[in-house]
Amino acid sequence: MKQSNFHIINAAAGSGKTYTLVLYYLTTLLGSNNSRPYRMMLALTFTNKAVNEMKARILEALYLLYQAPEKDPFLMQYLCTHLGIDKNTLLDRAEKMLRKIVFEYGSFDVITLDKFTHRIVRTFAKEFELPQGFEVELDSKRVLKRVVHSIINQIGQDEFITQLLFELSITKMNQGLSWDVQTDLDDFASLLLNENDRLPLSDLRKKDRATHQKDQEKIKKSIKKTEDRIHTLAINFLKFLDENGFERGVFMRDALHKHLEVVQSGKFEKLYENQLESMLKGDRPLYKKATDQATVDQIEEQRSLLLHHFFEIKNAVGLYLLLDRTLKFWTPRLVLQEIEKGLEAYQNENQIRLLGEFNRKISALVQAEQAPYIFARLGERYQHFYLDEFQDTSSLQWSNLVPLIGNALEGETLDGTRGSLLLVGDPKQAIYRWRGGDIQQFVNLLNKKSNPFQVAPWIKRLEVNYRSAAAIVEFNNAFFLHVAQALHSPEIESIYGTDSQQQVNLPGGFVQIKAVGKGAKQDEKKPLYISETLNAVAQAMANQYSEKEIAVLVRTKDQAVAIGAELIAEGYNIVSSDSLEVLKSPQVQLLIAILKLFDQPEQITQHKIILDRLWEFSEVEKTAYFEFVDQTVLLSTAKFFKAIQKQFSISFNPNEFDRLPLVEKVDYLVESFPFLDSNDAFVSSFMEDVFEFSRSGVASLATYIKHWEEQAEKLRLASPENKNAIRVMTIHQAKGLEFPVVILPFMDTPINPNITEKIWYSFKETELEEVQWGWFNFSKKLPLFGTQAEALYKEQLVAKQFDALNVLYVALTRAKDQLYIITQEVSESTSPTNYAQLFSSFVLDQGKVLDENTAYESGEQKEKSSSKSLQEEPQKINLQLGISNRWKNKIIVPSLINEEVHIAQKKGVLLHDVLAKIRSREELTRVLEEEHLKQLPEEEFLAMKSSITQLIQHPELNVLFEGSDQVFCEKELLIPNQPILRPDRMNISKEGKVTILDYKTGKPKAKHQEQIEGYAEVMKQFGYKQVETKLVYIDQDVQVVTINQSLN
Repeated sequence: MKQSNFHIINAAAGSGKTYTLVLYYLTTLLGSNNSRPYRMMLALTFTNKAVNEMKARILEALYLLYQAPEKDPFLMQYLCTHLGIDKNTLLDRAEKMLRKIVFEYGSFDVITLDKFTHRIVRTFAKEFELPQGFEVELDSKRVLKRVVHSIINQIGQDEFITQLLFELSITKMNQGLSWDVQTDLDDFASLLLNENDRLPLSDLRKKDRATHQKDQEKIKKSIKKTEDRIHTLAINFLKFLDENGFERGVFMRDALHKHLEVVQSGKFEKLYENQLESMLKGDRPLYKKATDQATVDQIEEQRSLLLHHFFEIKNAVGLYLLLDRTLKFWTPRLVLQEIEKGLEAYQNENQIRLLGEFNRKISALVQAEQAPYIFARLGERYQHFYLDEFQDTSSLQWSNLVPLIGNALEGETLDGTRGSLLLVGDPKQAIYRWRGGDIQQFVNLLNKKSNPFQVAPWIKRLEVNYRSAAAIVEFNNAFFLHVAQALHSPEIESIYGTDSQQQVNLPGGFVQIKAVGKGAKQDEKKPLYISETLNAVAQAMANQYSEKEIAVLVRTKDQAVAIGAELIAEGYNIVSSDSLEVLKSPQVQLLIAILKLFDQPEQITQHKIILDRLWEFSEVEKTAYFEFVDQTVLLSTAKFFKAIQKQFSISFNPNEFDRLPLVEKVDYLVESFPFLDSNDAFVSSFMEDVFEFSRSGVASLATYIKHWEEQAEKLRLASPENKNAIRVMTIHQAKGLEFPVVILPFMDTPINPNITEKIWYSFKETELEEVQWGWFNFSKKLPLFGTQAEALYKEQLVAKQFDALNVLYVALTRAKDQLYIITQEVSESTSPTNYAQLFSSFVLDQGKVLDENTAYESGEQKEKSSSKSLQEEPQKINLQLGISNRWKNKIIVPSLINEEVHIAQKKGVLLHDVLAKIRSREELTRVLEEEHLKQLPEEEFLAMKSSITQLIQHPELNVLFEGSDQVFCEKELLIPNQPILRPDRMNISKEGKVTILDYKTGKPKAKHQEQIEGYAEVMKQFGYKQVETKLVYIDQDVQVVTINQSLN
């Protein structure tokens, strides 16, 4: 039998997915009779990073094949065997093909799906009725936000929109929510580009306001009709009970009669939150034990009719609730349509089109035209297709590709060559359902339940895990097999069951599950999770792993921020999306404040930001700050700049700045303010953003500031891969990555999170078929609405479970050597509802216990076997270059930092950190036992210990470390409208005397006294009359300088 040209690879985490894809690509590339086969090959993936990796792997493989084939003997042997050629022929082909690809790099089509979509759109712009010269807008959020603002701005001008938003606001207030509709409109707008909502929106798009009004009236009439029917059914049921002599006392707790009374009252919301149905079915007692036998016999005889009447009412009530939900959300659907009209108008006005709209347009095109015609217009005729991450492909994207692929797959070229298709993916890593990813289409292909082509697929599962060590692979195998059985879901078991088990390739590994105490609230748990995270980091580093080999993965950005802050506080280096935000840079904040001030002068807020940043950079004493701020912050902007020029010795001419174009304005600022460094990564990124914006042709100061306010949160530095720092990121950001050590805190996420999510309900083949769709919140009451609604509920429930489990799977499969899981202790449960219960039940299934005091461990915690010393970052020669031509006037090469100064600074920071943890002399031993201090060189550790011991035992200081005073170490003093102060140490005695210590490691300076006097002044403002200050100079000896303060 001839092998199929349609291959599907089910590639679990770490199984060599990219290597396999490259292998398939090279087989076609080097086995083709065509001299330039890459012109007919199209590889599609989702991100530019994945594109770059795939291209690099293909080119590297070709290079190694002819330069160093011994480095990958398997690749050479595989290709020689499958192509039926000898080694020399293979190497010759590899060299020639590499040269051709480099020469024709533009024809090397390994691209993103979005880029391929864009290419089709450009080609068929006329058919899509797009304006000439249109631009594709990638930032859909910014456009939708502007459209929403334009809708809100029509309040009071457009009567219909005003009434709609008023009704929406009233509806929210009736539900106990805020009247503000801004967030709701933003949420509605996002649906316009969500492929999961495309079919209902397509139907509603065809209706005008009048039609919507008619539909609404139909819903109201149907509700009234259903309400009347329910009332009639209840009367008939009561009549049936009377005719059979079933009085109130016959049934247990009068349940049936009470139920019918509620039905007649029209209060249906909680009607079926009781046990009546199970009583009627015989699962629970329906009548009292003392009921006479004749009555019992009569009830049993009529039980089927009792059930018939019960379900007749229940079905009618379900229909009523369905219609009622649809009507309650009628206003939002009308608002949605108005937003869509606004979006269309905005795009036409600005001659742009959102990329997210094009899949829908392309769908209409590929259905109407033949594939050869489309290829002819594109100028390409692809014969071989490679689709990566297929589990994240949306149903619309796939349906758009099917006609193009099918034409190549099912036919032959003139020389008899057949096309081919390779799909690579893993349903367990489908974590993008919220943006249209359809896991089910991949599952159906794997199970051979569906196939859009006439060619049957050849399916292969990559079974070996080449990433993780044995303990981690075995843990994941056992854990997810347990999960598949514990959740009692056939759909989940088909993905995570026995067939998903991976084979071990690497020895060793370590897995640890720890649990924080049970019962704590979310805010109370956070510090516990953070503390255990820090412990895990210390463990990994004790095992000789460097900071850059450790990743902390979390579910939310808030969790990442909290973890990152504590890691920094403990002295660790971190890299996170939050730490890479350009707007967080103080230097960039200074630049933006100055630009805003020139755009709109006399802004006191910007004056204050500029002063704060300047004082931060210049390290002028706090006492001087208070006086200077008081004198300058309320000045006019012109006088304000004169004042700061004098105070900080800045050669900045506002008049010259004002005359410059935008790009040169920023260059001039960086040149003028000595605290700004163009080589700083954040400043450089900001300057690049200004430069890119200036190319738009509308680069005024005002337009850039508007652009910055909309885009600032998105501007981030690229993650520095070689920096020795702990990676802190969300699980979604970690997909496709791997790390020697992975730490997973906050592992208590619900499997079915209580998140408000709207669903569409089809009225097809009902009396409301013309209404077409209902739109309302997903809820547990959905099964009451009828058989179709019940099926929809189950479908959504399984989808939510897959979302939760797939995210967990991605998290647990990132680690190579060590995996630390931090969850919460929970009570035993037969039906797990969150991650914590899954971990607990798994550990219990292993015959072990998981609680606050007992951790689960698998494998052996060892030091890293082949510890490579970290390469020191090379010293850089920084060139002061700008983004305009002004840099040509001068090139400055500054001197490099003195190593002795760097060592002294590092010693000072370490001493401050240690002293901040010592409140009394008894704490000295405990603090010096901390892991990161033990790792210091012995000489450095002993010197530090000696200095701290001298300080604590100093005659003028020892009384302060007795432990009888209230002690504050590096605690912030918050003063209204003033900067935050942070003294090194404050002792407050029982008598109310305050003693302030400030530690210094350099030589005594006059500004030291001014600084500590500023602290004392603030404490007197707080009402303390006795304030004593001491400057503590720490060198080989400890010197104490006491500064007495007046009592007034």
